[in-house]
Amino acid sequence: MMKKRSITFLMSDFIDHNFEKALNIVGRRHDLIGIHIHDIREQELPSIGLVRFRDPETFQLKWIDTSRQDIRKTFSNWYVQHISNLKQTFIRSKADLISIQTDEPYTTALLNFFKTGVAEDNKL
Repeated sequence: MMKKRSITFLMSDFIDHNFEKALNIVGRRHDLIGIHIHDIREQELPSIGLVRFRDPETFQLKWIDTSRQDIRKTFSNWYVQHISNLKQTFIRSKADLISIQTDEPYTTALLNFFKTGVAEDNKL
């Protein structure tokens, strides 16, 4: 733990659970800025038929039929809810959150944030 107050950056896709307590601890002691890195293709599943997915944490394999509209809709709803929860988590932690897409220059989002002090909400 650093003794002096500082600006702390946390860069992640934030597709995880139970990190709120750590954010609160860091946010109380330092100015915390979360940088949410995401790919536009993460927002919805393409309709490409059966796809084998592996959970990166449990390594469990599962077949998903992405041609089913209900499956794609469920995933899309999950993503929207995930982003909403992420925003609320950062607000509760009194931390800022910047969103950067992988296909765009990161400098624009960072420069805008440091000029205005406000993260643009158009991509999150």
